[in-house]
Amino acid sequence: MKKFLLVVAVVLVAAVAGNAQDKKWNIGVGGGLAIPTGDASDWVKTGVNGFVLGTYSFTPKFSAGVELNYTNLPGKSIGGFDLDDAEVTAFLAKGIYTFTEEGFRPYVSGAVGLYSHKGGDTKAGLAAEAGVKYNQFGLGAAYHMAGEENDFTFSYIQLNFTYTFSF
Repeated sequence: MKKFLLVVAVVLVAAVAGNAQDKKWNIGVGGGLAIPTGDASDWVKTGVNGFVLGTYSFTPKFSAGVELNYTNLPGKSIGGFDLDDAEVTAFLAKGIYTFTEEGFRPYVSGAVGLYSHKGGDTKAGLAAEAGVKYNQFGLGAAYHMAGEENDFTFSYIQLNFTYTFSF
């Protein structure tokens, strides 16, 4: 029985060590510009966003995880009235496909999740992204469809810079 437990322990240690060398877990942090589109562009201006992304790499080209994303779009002044800023917090489930494994690595991603609007409701929404990674750095453009708010379709484009920690 002791030999069996020793063999199991050695196999588990080897598996954990092998996983650590593969660096399958990733934490990305980033931010950038947020540009309103559609109805949203009538009442808010270009703002900023920031996010944290945690993923697991199932293969060298496919990973999936969750993202917490915050976007602030300043309100416009229309006819002497200052409109409120739009603040959106999104919690997304995300899949990422990277086309190559080395050098510059173009990627696409899709996400689905909940978008919480300041002073409003939480809405279901979608996002799509395309970009390029190089080592731990990434540049991307994402389009977010964040539901409707105050009878307006709320959508925006994010131009992002990301730094990824892998372990």
